[in-house]
Amino acid sequence: TAGNASAHSAPTAVILPMPPVNLAAPAVTGSTVDGAELAADDGLWRSTGALPYAHQWQSCDASGGACIPIVGATSPRLVLGPAEVGATIRVSVTSISSPG
Repeated sequence: TAGNASAHSAPTAVILPMPPVNLAAPAVTGSTVDGAELAADDGLWRSTGALPYAHQWQSCDASGGACIPIVGATSPRLVLGPAEVGATIRVSVTSISSPG
């Protein structure tokens, strides 16, 4: 045989993780009574590897509109207090993907 030879391409850019995609919305569980605790269900996400989540609880008007962040309410759980009476509550969940 005459032999063989190889040649190589330049390397690609660094392969990054898949950006997070929300497949099922977050949900709030628990009793909506002053003094009770609500919990965030993070929903369903698709990404490369495990995702950490950031939470921000929001207080909304009685119809679920005009939502504003509750200062300091950034854990997966929220204990309801007098300030929430008459309001509705929602949680915003953000998945945090590192660049690799």
